[in-house]
Amino acid sequence: MSEIEKEATGGTVLVDPLGGLLLDPPNELKFRGPFDDYVTVSLMIKNPTEKRIAFKIKTTAPKRYCVKPNSGVLDSQQTMKVNVLLQPFNYDPNEKNKHKFMVQYMYLNENEMQLSVSDILNMWKDVQPTRLMDIKLKCVFEQSESEQTRHDQSKSEKNLQSTQMPLQTKPETRSQTNRASNIEENVNTKFESVSSSINPKSPIMNANNNHSARLDKNDNLANELIEIKQENDLLKAEINKLKEEEARLRKLALDPPRFNRQNNNSNEILIDLLHNRSSIVIIVLLAIIFYLMLFR
Repeated sequence: MSEIEKEATGGTVLVDPLGGLLLDPPNELKFRGPFDDYVTVSLMIKNPTEKRIAFKIKTTAPKRYCVKPNSGVLDSQQTMKVNVLLQPFNYDPNEKNKHKFMVQYMYLNENEMQLSVSDILNMWKDVQPTRLMDIKLKCVFEQSESEQTRHDQSKSEKNLQSTQMPLQTKPETRSQTNRASNIEENVNTKFESVSSSINPKSPIMNANNNHSARLDKNDNLANELIEIKQENDLLKAEINKLKEEEARLRKLALDPPRFNRQNNNSNEILIDLLHNRSSIVIIVLLAIIFYLMLFR
């Protein structure tokens, strides 16, 4: 088969005297939308030669496609089906598509033809570049008729809106200026009414005066409570002194009998004083408690 006949059948390759692989479709892979779901295209690869061929498929966008199988070995006159799966994406018809596929292949020599398929596939790491041949395919994205009509309608609506926008801008700007002036007038009138309502005879000022009077009264009560607490502390100190004196007198009461009468008289006097002082302290404490309960 000549090179011209080979190009007519779609097997566009580098100069290959043995003919190389035949692909169907030969030049491009057409993916038809909608593209919000997976789209699969089948690629048929045929080995028309008398030798065994190992092939491998590569793409410029490996994250967008899933190829099964992406490599294999073809015996003479054997055909293999390859499924190319396009993953979902947001399709923009105005965006240029630059995705391409390349079917890379090489002929196996007599020693390699005896190897297993797994061993042959491992040979790609160490193969010499001069042995490699390739066939390139373009990717074409086509929308369905319904998707195309929707896109055309949306595009025409956008164009119509863009043409109508300049005509509607002038009335909108006038209405906006009128609204702004009305808002400003309302704010001025409200400000004047509020300022006129705030005078010394207004209920707001009276409430403030009452509040300040209450605060002054509370301050006076707090000062009185502080004074009462100070007096209470002084009384407690005097009681402690009296208790110490009582203890001292009791100690003296345990002295020899010659001082018993004098001590007894002094003890009676001190006990009377203590009873009188304790009763005074109790009355003062009761008065403080009653005062606190009354003005809380």
